[in-house]
Amino acid sequence: MPLNATILSAQAQGSDLVLWASHAPHQPIGQRRINIVGTGHAFIPELAGEFIGTVQQGLFVWHLFDQGYCA
Repeated sequence: MPLNATILSAQAQGSDLVLWASHAPHQPIGQRRINIVGTGHAFIPELAGEFIGTVQQGLFVWHLFDQGYCA
């Protein structure tokens, strides 16, 4: 994902889980870690990252968290 990108939304698009972000053109690319946790699955909130949103996809409900760029 381009560095300094701002995550706007996450939604189901057809059978895909899609994340949209806003960024300036021609930014260098970095690896950004996004945690996806299904409803009912155990996770540690303090380690999950910043909440992005919840996406319903058929019978599944996913919660997305942004852990930021990897070093």
